[in-house]
Amino acid sequence: GTNLHGCVDPNLQELASCYRPQLLESLSSVRVVQVSCGYDHTAALSSNGSVWTWGSNTHGQLGHRVNNGINNTTFTSSSS
Repeated sequence: GTNLHGCVDPNLQELASCYRPQLLESLSSVRVVQVSCGYDHTAALSSNGSVWTWGSNTHGQLGHRVNNGINNTTFTSSSS
C-alpha cells in the first residue's frame, strides 16, 4: 500500500510504499487475529475482541466518537 493517511502504519512517511506485511510497534503486544484494509484506513481484530483502527477518519469510518479529520495517526481500540 501507499500509506495514504497513515493507513498502513501511522509512524511511516505519508505515501511511503509498503510491499509486504510488517510489524507495527504500536500493536506488538496485541495478538491480532484478523485485519481489514480499506482505501485509506485499516482495522484489526484482537484475540480478546478489541478492534483497533487507524488511518483516515474523514467520514467516521474508524468508529471513533469524534471525527478528527483526514489523518488519525493514533491507534484506537474499542472493546466488544
